[in-house]
Amino acid sequence: MFQKRINLIALFFVFFCSIEISYAGWTNLIYNFSRNDYQAGSQNWQIIQQNNNWMYFANKSGVLEFNGTDWKLYPLMKGSDVRAIQRSKDRIYFGGLNEFGYLKSGKTGKLSYVCMSDSLPKDCLFFGNIWKIYEDEQTLYFVADNVVIKFVNDKFSSFTASPDKISFANLIKGVLHLTTESGIYAFVGDQFYLLPGTDWFKGKKIRAICPFEDKLLIATASEGLFLLDGQKISQFETEVEPFIRRYEIFSVAINDKYIAIGTVLKGLVLIDYKGKAVKYMNESNGLQNNTVLNILFDEDENIWLGLDNGISYIELNSPLTNLYSAQNSYGAGYDAMLYKDRLYLATNRGLYYSEWPIPVSEESTKLKLIEGSQGQIWSVDLIGNDLFCSSDKGLFLVKETALELIDKKTGVWSVRQMLNNPDRIWASTYDGFYVFEKENYQWKKKSYVHGYPGSAINYVEESPKNIWIRTGKEELLWISVNDSLDKIVESKHYVPQMGAPFDSYVCKVNDSVLFCAPSGIYGFNKKNETFTLNTDFTITGRNYSAIWRKFDALWYLGPLYVRKRTKNSDVFYAHNLPLINDFERLAFLNDHEVIICNESGFSLWNANYSNQDKLHETMSINKVSISKTGDSLIYMNSFSGEKYIPEISYKNNTVRFQYGLMSFLTPSPVKYRYRLDNQTWSEPTNSTIKEYSNLLEGKHVFKVEALLETGVHLTDEFVFIVLSPWYRSTWSYIVYFILLGCMLIGIWRWDDKRIKKKKKQIESFKQQELVEKELHFQEETEKKEQEIIQLKNEHLEMEIKHKSQELANIAINLVGKNEILTEIKTDLSKLSEELKSVDKTSELRRNIFRLNNKIDENIRQDDNLKKFEEHFDLVHNNFMQKLSEKYPELSLNEKKMCAFVKMQLSSKEIAPLLNISVRGIETLRYRLRKKFELDREDNLMSFLNSL
Repeated sequence: MFQKRINLIALFFVFFCSIEISYAGWTNLIYNFSRNDYQAGSQNWQIIQQNNNWMYFANKSGVLEFNGTDWKLYPLMKGSDVRAIQRSKDRIYFGGLNEFGYLKSGKTGKLSYVCMSDSLPKDCLFFGNIWKIYEDEQTLYFVADNVVIKFVNDKFSSFTASPDKISFANLIKGVLHLTTESGIYAFVGDQFYLLPGTDWFKGKKIRAICPFEDKLLIATASEGLFLLDGQKISQFETEVEPFIRRYEIFSVAINDKYIAIGTVLKGLVLIDYKGKAVKYMNESNGLQNNTVLNILFDEDENIWLGLDNGISYIELNSPLTNLYSAQNSYGAGYDAMLYKDRLYLATNRGLYYSEWPIPVSEESTKLKLIEGSQGQIWSVDLIGNDLFCSSDKGLFLVKETALELIDKKTGVWSVRQMLNNPDRIWASTYDGFYVFEKENYQWKKKSYVHGYPGSAINYVEESPKNIWIRTGKEELLWISVNDSLDKIVESKHYVPQMGAPFDSYVCKVNDSVLFCAPSGIYGFNKKNETFTLNTDFTITGRNYSAIWRKFDALWYLGPLYVRKRTKNSDVFYAHNLPLINDFERLAFLNDHEVIICNESGFSLWNANYSNQDKLHETMSINKVSISKTGDSLIYMNSFSGEKYIPEISYKNNTVRFQYGLMSFLTPSPVKYRYRLDNQTWSEPTNSTIKEYSNLLEGKHVFKVEALLETGVHLTDEFVFIVLSPWYRSTWSYIVYFILLGCMLIGIWRWDDKRIKKKKKQIESFKQQELVEKELHFQEETEKKEQEIIQLKNEHLEMEIKHKSQELANIAINLVGKNEILTEIKTDLSKLSEELKSVDKTSELRRNIFRLNNKIDENIRQDDNLKKFEEHFDLVHNNFMQKLSEKYPELSLNEKKMCAFVKMQLSSKEIAPLLNISVRGIETLRYRLRKKFELDREDNLMSFLNSL
């Protein structure tokens, strides 16, 4: 019984070692970041991982920050190379040439640089490059070229170990260990002590001192690895001794399983604690640069490399590895087969093979090409003990490292063993199906199946002589072949319009034909000829291209996942491999390892290797900004992990959140859902941005969840406050209260004034009534006075009319009197002429003459004329007086002439009044026009009326 247990343990050990060996020969996934990716310097001297798992690099241009998505650079104040970096609880210390300081997170999460070296004494300012920084409780050590600067209790002190340059330093169990060409020192208190037994290392270049089990591992540049146990030094024998001596050690890192050694000339080598080589990683298998300046095992047990030119990330803790890299490619992988301790690989360049297990080598994997296979190899199929090679040149048998031709008439896609006869195979070719039969250990062509001249890449035999064929994304074909296997006797076409699944891949599991489509895995019901979803095989929400049953398990392969399902377990892995359409294939090595064929070559998936418990994926809200003000930042995630509660003004109540899953591993599909406050969760989405606008005032909580494929939900939240608008703020309500009080007081005062005003209005109204009555009385009085005045005016007008009439009468009387007197005068003149002849009557003539003179004098001095002037001035507003004042040179007749013209009397009527002839009147008119300086066209009457 005991012996059986020993045998079982031995078998398990051999099996485990075989897994390790087969797995070790493959290349881990490597992600290279060049200076074009992170936009900084080429060299990266040191690497740390902060509390939030973000990565920080001591770069030639400053400190590089990488959160899995974005890069950010923080330079030194003087712009020198950053050589050292060290994490602390709430700070990141770093240093360069004659300068060191730290990054700290502000209120919003934004990092800012604080220079510490400015506080050094003046005689200590030029200390050279800072190569290492360590923190031990309350003490900081800054290791420079020749000195150690100690910072404790806010004070700096400087110590010189030896005149030689410090080549390496490490803080081990609270003690700072230093190496120079003089030896290895321990810095305790303020003193340097040379470690006993280390004289051998004098003059040697020591690259690293690391704690290893209960010893110190000392790495030299060219002499190899050594162990220091107290005072005893011993060589650490490894399988990689010639390698590390030849290519020179530059950096070393240790975790609980491996020792990683970085070289100057040949990249990285990984060994276990027994010194056995596990991996080689260099430019030949995917690394971008062979000079490894620094190594870090991160929290997920993966490796970060700071290179002389760039940064590389190696997924060491991953179940997926590649056979070769793009730098050493053998072409796209179409099929693989493990056969008689050799791995055969079908590529677009030919058929290659390698010994199995694939050996670990410092060079990239070397595959051997089988002669005569150059060109496209579509598949390798094992039928019985025969390995078939299907190519564009025909059908071959693989005989260890050579090919044996079976038929080369046309290209062959693949071969399948017939269900009812193991010595017969179906051969799918470029121009249809052929049947080959094994006779006397030789495979010979038996027949050609007429009726299907097409090409069938994907097909399965449902039952003897009945075959399902995928002829395209939109068509499935079922055929039945006659007994002689040379003719199709029945065929049926199925398209999506008839219920066939779109873009389906035909598979066979046990005795069931399955159709793998993006919408699920379907079966076929022969009775009603319908395709129905097979719930036993379909995985909800997953798209799988093909399915197999091997080793009592179901194996799925899709564009995003590879999966293994058993009764007791369900293991899956999210890959990002570029699968080849219509050639989605798994090559089975054993019950836990499968090869995934893809455009980049061949990848190995170890289904027994689970790293889910070691993943440090975090869900975080990375950025919060206000959209209304040009994306004004109010919060940025940082290594401190602290979040404050910002207060946002109401006018900026449009807030944008940016979030995501932080993981450096191969990206896997992840869905997010979110909600604000206690609203319902949103539908799962791929978006990593959410914006809310027109938020109400008050406290808000934004929550977001990452829904992982493992069923794990990672959550983060952000609390913020939207302030009330200015018109709803506390101060506004105080102002409103004051204004309300003022308004009430104002209303009271207004009402009091209104009452008083009303009283005054009543009094004023009464007073107004009295005034109005007085005014009315005055108006009545004035009206009566106006009536009296009007009567007086009317009376005056009547008098004026009367005077005018009298004036006219006077003028008429004067005219009549003068006419009579003129007639008398004329008669007297005649009488006087008659009496000339009578001598006796001389006395009589004198009397008559005297009478005539009296009449003339009477005409000139008649009182009626004076009365005429008085009446004329009265009627015509003192016309005669104004005329005399304005024109004093006028004669009496001229003034009379003006009066008669104004009275509109004619020349004939005026002549007797002035006792002159009508012609004399015209002459008088002419003299007046000249005195008045009137033009020919001016009217004399109008001029007189205007005076």
